[in-house]
Amino acid sequence: MRNDRWWQIEWQVVSQAPLSFGISLLTLSLLIGGVQYGLYHSNLKQKTDRIASLREENDRLKYEIKRLVKLNALQEAPLKEPPDKNKECPEACQSSIQTHRM
Repeated sequence: MRNDRWWQIEWQVVSQAPLSFGISLLTLSLLIGGVQYGLYHSNLKQKTDRIASLREENDRLKYEIKRLVKLNALQEAPLKEPPDKNKECPEACQSSIQTHRM
């Protein structure tokens, strides 16, 4: 009974001043919505900034990798062995060339 009585008393107050209750309810809703919007907006901005900085870092690292690959390729180019003429011709061929020279 006590709960029913409490609700009846509250409803009497609301029914006697519906405009005032509506305005207070709207004000409270706008206040809560404003706080939620502000928190969401700031959180979204932080994440957007973080994504932008990570993309910049990713692009910088991709460029650095490409630069290092090119540098590595240039350093390895002189290390490649020049073709050896002895490998192209078998030993029998080499021996016949040496005999003709003598």
